[in-house]
Amino acid sequence: MKQFSHEKILLIQDTTELSFGYRDGRKNMGYYCDSKQKGMLAHSCIAVTQKGLVLGLLHQEYRTRKQRKNTTETDEQRKRKSIEEKESFKWISTLRKGHETIPNEIETITMCDREGDFYELFAEAKKQEEIVLIRLFQNRVIGEEKRLFEKMKESPVRGNLAIQMSRNPKEHLPTRMVKMDYHYEKVQIKKPYRRTEAHLEKEREFTVIYVHETKEKNGIHWYLITNAEINTDADREEQIRNYIQRWKIERFHYILKNGCKIEEKQVRSDEKLNGLTLLYSVISLPIMHMTYLGKLCPDLPAELFLEKEEIKLLYFAARKTKILPEKAYTIKDMILDLAALGGRRLSPSDGMPGVSSVWNGLEKFYILLEYKDFIS
Repeated sequence: MKQFSHEKILLIQDTTELSFGYRDGRKNMGYYCDSKQKGMLAHSCIAVTQKGLVLGLLHQEYRTRKQRKNTTETDEQRKRKSIEEKESFKWISTLRKGHETIPNEIETITMCDREGDFYELFAEAKKQEEIVLIRLFQNRVIGEEKRLFEKMKESPVRGNLAIQMSRNPKEHLPTRMVKMDYHYEKVQIKKPYRRTEAHLEKEREFTVIYVHETKEKNGIHWYLITNAEINTDADREEQIRNYIQRWKIERFHYILKNGCKIEEKQVRSDEKLNGLTLLYSVISLPIMHMTYLGKLCPDLPAELFLEKEEIKLLYFAARKTKILPEKAYTIKDMILDLAALGGRRLSPSDGMPGVSSVWNGLEKFYILLEYKDFIS
């Protein structure tokens, strides 16, 4: 993070559900949802540059529910609980961990999805003097009984920008340029009436940015809230581009669950499973770092990741040749060869391979490395 201190570092938080099926042999393992399946929630925070380079894992914590559903309390009783008693406290504890860990000279922005839209997190950000950027979930009452989302839709379009959206495998969407309009307003967010804690201010001023696809009724639309100093269109567009990078934590969870297959591990205690989840998280992030560095800086030398003998083996295996290349072997070459080794058929019209192609190639490559002394 210190090496990238010339730009802001995005601290992206999110939770993923890890399901371990109906395995009663797991010690101390509870539930992760209302079903009978055992599992846990893993809440992580990763550090990403504003250009999208994944740097590493800042914090991770785990929660498992002792019972599938709490039937002894009403909805009103649950809502009135202090934040320390709720699962939502994970967002605050992670924000605190970043504040305690990161040197003051590194400028950061903590980013959360709609689950992070609650007043106590806003208050904690002010207390710790941390900048947050959160996608809104609650359509709060603003001013004279007017709802926030309706107010933003009625406000004039203040600007537009073209954004490159990453490939979305879930919805089968390729990488594409999207034209977005944005609106913005400074608003006073009031403390919820259920929150009676004296340390919570009655209201706080924030900037809300409403972003949506131009002339597309069913396209992308975000309501973003931030306590950052916002004075110019460049400031607003910076926050919009920052939020695009939130997708990186979704890819991190994708590698953890589908590449490292954490949900298939057979350890039988909650404590060991937590440690294993952390281990595979640390493995997942260099795969992301390698993949996105190949897109941002494709001409860097592959020696940043592989030794010379490893490069030779990868080149020979992927290209089925024993003649070394005359030109320098770059990160782009390495990623393309890993994808080919993993079974992806590359065509001139294809873009750079994604994380799944890279991990498939690495899996086969490490098998070759393990046995190269026996077959050379």
